[in-house]
Amino acid sequence: MKSLFVAVLVLTTSSALFAQASAGKAEMFYKHGLVEDAKRTAIQAIFAHVIDDEVVRCKALLAKIAMDEKRLDTAVEIWQELADKHAKSAEGRVAVLMLKQWSTLARSVGDLKTGSAVAKTYASVAEFWTGGLGSFEIDTTWLPAESAAEYWLKKIVTEFPGTPEAEAALVGIARTWIGRESDASGRGGLGAWGEVRKLLEQKDADRTEFDRKMAMAAAAIKELDKACPASPHLARLQFMVAHVYWLVDDKEKATPWFVLVKNSAGNTPTLWSHLASLRLQYWKS
Repeated sequence: MKSLFVAVLVLTTSSALFAQASAGKAEMFYKHGLVEDAKRTAIQAIFAHVIDDEVVRCKALLAKIAMDEKRLDTAVEIWQELADKHAKSAEGRVAVLMLKQWSTLARSVGDLKTGSAVAKTYASVAEFWTGGLGSFEIDTTWLPAESAAEYWLKKIVTEFPGTPEAEAALVGIARTWIGRESDASGRGGLGAWGEVRKLLEQKDADRTEFDRKMAMAAAAIKELDKACPASPHLARLQFMVAHVYWLVDDKEKATPWFVLVKNSAGNTPTLWSHLASLRLQYWKS
């Protein structure tokens, strides 16, 4: 009986050491850019679930990685789990704060039992991330504002398909990724447009983020076109994509968008088709 007890003790101690080592190992992998190894090791440590503190560390690391990878729904799910099961830990307290940012910043819009009101609530949270609410003094500069706004807008698209709210949400997603210009200090920008000043002012500036955000804008416009082909917002959004490419003098990528807008009006010119025609004529002159 004594030998059995010793064996169990040894196995338990070994498992504990394995969990502790795995948490530290996962964090070390992450620190050195080995993200897939970090995820795999953290998940293994969680399923070992011998030392609670180590499990919490691994869950917090997975939430951080999910944020890095723009998988906001996964990050929110992990934060909720940390808040529910590990509220007294430092990681749990951080998770509670993050969830508050995500879920309690929505304005009160009346009766939340109606689909329209719920959609407006989601939209108001998205507005927070893009500057629409304005009054909240919370530092979000380290968070991915565009992805956070898209998370809430996509909830509208998923939960209320085929409605005017869904169309408005799709427009909002595209508009978010197109973004807005930064100020003279380089602050306040959003989306691809927010990257323009850096590209114009810094020699050999990295275009990776600009190109990624433009690709996201194009994908959102494509989704809007598929879901709402008659949307009056399509030409405006397409022109805005072309305009942002115009700002960085990327004629090759801007031209197809200007041509698309010009041709979209058919024989009845619109403001956007006329503007697109003028831009194309300018490049020919």
